[in-house]
Amino acid sequence: MRLDSKYYSFCKEVGFMKENFSKQGALDAIKKAIREAKAADPKFVQEVEKLTLTSREVSMRVCALYSYDINVEYVVGGNIKDAHIQDFGYSGTPDSLYITKYHGQGDYTVITDVSKIPYEIFNDRNLFTYDGMKGALTKAIESHLPNSTTSFRSKDWSVSAYFVPVLTIVVKYGGKDYAMNYNLHNGHYHWDYPDNPALIKKGKAARGLTALIKLAGAFFGFLGLFTALSGFNVPALMSTALPLLVMFFINKKTKKDKNYWRNVFLKNPEKSMVKVLMPAIIIGVLGVVAMILGMSLAG
Repeated sequence: MRLDSKYYSFCKEVGFMKENFSKQGALDAIKKAIREAKAADPKFVQEVEKLTLTSREVSMRVCALYSYDINVEYVVGGNIKDAHIQDFGYSGTPDSLYITKYHGQGDYTVITDVSKIPYEIFNDRNLFTYDGMKGALTKAIESHLPNSTTSFRSKDWSVSAYFVPVLTIVVKYGGKDYAMNYNLHNGHYHWDYPDNPALIKKGKAARGLTALIKLAGAFFGFLGLFTALSGFNVPALMSTALPLLVMFFINKKTKKDKNYWRNVFLKNPEKSMVKVLMPAIIIGVLGVVAMILGMSLAG
């Protein structure tokens, strides 16, 4: 939605924050971040690499940042007190863009007609009518006053709006939209991407191998235990039981849920399969040791 002055007629001041970073530089930075994200789907990376400033997936938006100044009279425990509240307000903007953080002196250009700004609003929820702003300020006041406040009223208030330019990229991939944004005022940006299916598959394979190795270890371990029992050999029984107890302890301490196996290589693509399987391998080795001890000592 394009900006309309009717939403800002009540503002003390309206400003457009200075673009300190170039659009091309912003696009290149996001491309580089995606390119270096080893957990990203390679095919998605290729799609991002094709983007130019004229691509339909790339656009310019502005995030609305509101600076409010309120003098409040409130009542706590029957006593009337005064407070001065000064803060920022915004919504629907990724926190990683840090739109309340100025670059340098926070230079901006005063705007008398917001419709002259050639960019659309980043989020329509950040548009307020006069009554809507009063409601938003009421919530802001409540968040700043003590919980024991019984009543309050604003003696006077003022609001200024500042528009932060943001390069926005939205790539549709696999039926889902992935958004990447760059704050052209302060240089903060964020990116999103679909996970690399090969790494997810590798995690599932590790889960299967872990279960198989643990099962084999348990089989060999209990085979040794039953052999010791069949021979009624107490030393053999005790020697076989010890590895089994260690196996049980390791299994309990290293047991992971499905989410772990899905993300294990996404979180660390360089992680080796052997390192992930190590707890299971130890259990498997202990199972073989238990079997050998049970069979050799029972005889």
